[in-house]
Amino acid sequence: MSLKEIHESLGDTGAYAALCERLGFSPRDCERLPQMEVARKHWAKALAWVEKGLILKPTRNWHNEDSHSLEQLKPKILRHMGRKEDALAMVWGDFEKNPNEFDYEQLMRYVPKKQKPVWQARAMAAANKADLGNFIPLCVKAMEWAAIVEFVRTAHSRKTGFLTSFASIIFGKSVRSPSYAEEAQARWKKLTS
Repeated sequence: MSLKEIHESLGDTGAYAALCERLGFSPRDCERLPQMEVARKHWAKALAWVEKGLILKPTRNWHNEDSHSLEQLKPKILRHMGRKEDALAMVWGDFEKNPNEFDYEQLMRYVPKKQKPVWQARAMAAANKADLGNFIPLCVKAMEWAAIVEFVRTAHSRKTGFLTSFASIIFGKSVRSPSYAEEAQARWKKLTS
């Protein structure tokens, strides 16, 4: 167990920060420090550490000292500080850069309940630039079945054979084709009538 881990387990932000001052800060340190501050509900201090980590992150390749949750931690802290609009703007910016189901889920957590339909429509409009692999799971999460059909139609215009069946399945219609016996009966009826 390292000295940093000992300070973290004790929740001693002062000792942890002092050690980082001597050794140098990494984004991982700037992730652990705000988590300790959040546990004490010191939101302003936590935000300062997150912002420091976000500034450090692009300066070099941090390998095992990188942080993957600073981007998710910042809007959470902003919301607790009463800066809900800033938190929403941040998650919206992340979603716009890379529309996917996970960022959509996070976006909807920060949207006020009364505004969810408006933001869902806005998110689906922004999601049109996503690739098929991100767009379909996003639409499933948002329950936007018609958007899937339209996206597949426009993205795969050459593949028309399955599109009518695909659209029927999405809208709950049966696409079972008649059996050979049923086709033979229908032809026999036409011939004998």
